[in-house]
Amino acid sequence: MKTAKIKADKCRQPAAQSPESTDFNEVVNLLAVFSEATSRLAELEAGANRDLLELIDQHKDEYAALQETCKKTEAALECLCRSHPEWFTAARSLKTPYGRVSFRSGASLAVRDEEATVKLLRAEYERTLARHEADGATEIFQVADYVRVVELPNLEALEKLDDEALKKFMVTRVQADTFSVTAAAVNFGKAVKEAAAVKRN
Repeated sequence: MKTAKIKADKCRQPAAQSPESTDFNEVVNLLAVFSEATSRLAELEAGANRDLLELIDQHKDEYAALQETCKKTEAALECLCRSHPEWFTAARSLKTPYGRVSFRSGASLAVRDEEATVKLLRAEYERTLARHEADGATEIFQVADYVRVVELPNLEALEKLDDEALKKFMVTRVQADTFSVTAAAVNFGKAVKEAAAVKRN
């Protein structure tokens, strides 16, 4: 690649000279260096991408097989753990030298018909508003006539309501246990601390 000495001194005022002037030639040389560097950077990037794809290609079969193994073993573990609830009476997780299995209790909301729920929520709003508002409101610009809005029930807010209130809006609370598997891993931070403590003693 061509190299050119790039002057670090302050730019000089362009002289009103012909294109053959020294400054013009320097601009051409610098543009040549810049263009070659840009082109080489693009080549390096393309080469790196090519190398990455080759590397991924070498391991894709093993990667897919290991993913499948993880999926199958997780399903088998969940089946075994769900058939032995007595293992989880004292604690919601079970730890072994090879990792941990655990259950987490939680609830989510199931909406039968989102559009109907929005309408019921709006109707409730109108009913409560009518109780607090006086007659004689002036005409208001109806922004909804000019804006298209997608409305969905706010599940995070609805979670605060009790089950009886949720029924009014066609929403039910669904209880569920989620299962998770965590592989064993060395905690290097903990190992270093333990090694330091042993040395002190």
